[in-house]
Amino acid sequence: TQFHGLHKRDTLQLSPREKEHYPPHIDHVENVFPEYYVLKISSFDFKIKDTLDEWIYTLSKSEVKPDFKAKGVQMAGEQLNLLQLSKEELVQYERHLGSLRDTKSYFRTYYSDGRRDGLLEGRVEGIAQGITQGIAQGITQGKAEGKIEVALKLHGLGLPLAEICKATGLKRKELERLISNQ
Repeated sequence: TQFHGLHKRDTLQLSPREKEHYPPHIDHVENVFPEYYVLKISSFDFKIKDTLDEWIYTLSKSEVKPDFKAKGVQMAGEQLNLLQLSKEELVQYERHLGSLRDTKSYFRTYYSDGRRDGLLEGRVEGIAQGITQGIAQGITQGKAEGKIEVALKLHGLGLPLAEICKATGLKRKELERLISNQ
């Protein structure tokens, strides 16, 4: 990547002071900056063929499917779920995590005399992880059910399907299926 000035059209160079700052192998500006890849998301067909597609889907839809295997994508999904919480839900969730930390600390302190065999500690960690995952799944499921409920109410009020889809983010076929099963 080369950087050119707008007015003089000259190539950007490192100053002598900048050259002192960087290691010897970084002698040009293009060695300072990372390579960039431009991904044309607008033409993405949402057909998942590899882990890059999983990330593009996640970043486009703010959603992670359970079968995604890309490194870090499930953790990103958990963070996306947290970002969608209301302030009250987030406070409640953080309070719950604090309680789990306190419980874990209690067991560590209680069994710190060397007699523990790791089984109890593993159970506490497993329970904590299960509760955290359960909360995240419950929030996701609750939001999905809320969208459906709102869509059906809007349909009952006589709004056009296109408007309901726009308001809820549901796909038209999915909305039509929900209405027919009502």
